[in-house]
Amino acid sequence: MSATNPSDQHSECRSDSFGPAQARDRVQTSCHALVCLKHWYIRNHILVAALLLVVGLYLATLINPEKTTERWQVFGGIVAGVLSLTYFIQKQKLEELNLFKEIFAGFNARYDKMNEALNRILTGDPNIELSKSECDTLYNYFNLCGEEYLYFSLGYIYPEVWRAWCNGMKIFRRNSRIKCEWDKELETGSYYGLNFIDEKKAEQDGESPTCDIMMTGTKVLAAT
Repeated sequence: MSATNPSDQHSECRSDSFGPAQARDRVQTSCHALVCLKHWYIRNHILVAALLLVVGLYLATLINPEKTTERWQVFGGIVAGVLSLTYFIQKQKLEELNLFKEIFAGFNARYDKMNEALNRILTGDPNIELSKSECDTLYNYFNLCGEEYLYFSLGYIYPEVWRAWCNGMKIFRRNSRIKCEWDKELETGSYYGLNFIDEKKAEQDGESPTCDIMMTGTKVLAAT
């Protein structure tokens, strides 16, 4: 992950309007269709298994209405298949939960180390340029947010957790100094597709204010 020279960014970010940023940002809080489907299926796999079992047995009865040995063998195969699928999903769910805990703890630990420095920047004098150490802190935070988005887009972060993290990002982006540095870094394309949409600009362009946009070029519609 590369970062722009702080001295170059200071001159580009210098503005008479430093202070609370006026733009309202929106970041994608909905997940890709396949990722959403995976989360939904894992959470409702028992219901899905029951439906598959009922439908399978019903179709088997329609195809072979006679109570023959072959029919009972088909029934047995359907039941065994559904049970095997349920066991696999339960195992997958446990493995992904353990992976999520590991990722979540790692991200939180990294954020905790920079939390105080970030808050000092957030509450600092908006008319004073950021120092090199402050820029380094921001770049580390930007990198963290980019990695969080990457794991979310791959389906390893639950949507509820990502929405909470997004709310935290929006707080920092209300600060014009932080927003300026962040926007310039995002232009490098080094943050795994993470981006923010100016809600006012989106509305002017005719985009629905209830839609989240940005997933490697794909529009994702979801009520916020």
